[in-house]
Amino acid sequence: YFDTWQLTINTGPSIIMFLMVFLIQKTQNRDTRAVR
Repeated sequence: YFDTWQLTINTGPSIIMFLMVFLIQKTQNRDTRAVR
């Protein structure tokens, strides 16, 4: 149980960062498409 909890804490921030970058890229692509 402790190992799973520790693994979640270690991978949690990485997943959040990945989602943040993904959303930022989606919004940037939409902005560039709107400008063109």
